[in-house]
Amino acid sequence: MVKVAVVTGASKGIGKAVTENLLKKGWEVYGVSRNATEALPQTDNYHHMVFDLSRPVNLPDLVDLLPQRIDLLVNNVGVWEVRAVAEVDLVHLEETFNLNLFSPMVLTKLLLSRFFEKGIVINVSSIMSMLIDSGFSAYCASKAGLDRFTTTLAKEHTNIRAVGILPASTDTPQGEEKALPTDDPKTMLTSEEVAGVVMQAVVGKFKSGSLVVVVNNEMESWWRGRDKYRVVNVDRS
Repeated sequence: MVKVAVVTGASKGIGKAVTENLLKKGWEVYGVSRNATEALPQTDNYHHMVFDLSRPVNLPDLVDLLPQRIDLLVNNVGVWEVRAVAEVDLVHLEETFNLNLFSPMVLTKLLLSRFFEKGIVINVSSIMSMLIDSGFSAYCASKAGLDRFTTTLAKEHTNIRAVGILPASTDTPQGEEKALPTDDPKTMLTSEEVAGVVMQAVVGKFKSGSLVVVVNNEMESWWRGRDKYRVVNVDRS
């Protein structure tokens, strides 16, 4: 039986690379993106669907068009805009959280009953969920929320293997905008490299609830610079 996957943000970057990998492995893929300009051509095994994921309230309309049996959901779509805390407004927050957090949560919820046997949910987050840099408060917060959704999903639904993929700066069309000023674009991860780690998650290399940070030698320092937590045990203070 051919396995069925749904991939959001499938027209370019990491989503497109994941889609190509799945098709090579014989999967049937339903790719979703806001437009199809750069999407792979339609085939018997690839179906591209144009849908605006920035409005989670409309996601039932998308789900009505998807097959009744799903084996894999890759929540990959995401967005960011560099904006200082003093410049954050409700429009910016709504756009960021709708795509980065609310849409993956709602789509996953709507598809829960369609997972066949052991379903797989892979949420493409970001190493920025554990880091901090000026201008990324909304983006970091939304991705941190996505991580917590991943781990909670794994705890609540043991029939689903839920894994979060947290790449460092990647050469997606938006990725260069997210790079820190000290980063050399030549050292960024490629979409294919990140897609390769996603495929490792697909075949079961990481246990459910894992948050997998993806770096290369040049970007490993990002991970060493992650948020550090200070713990105070009131019974021992």
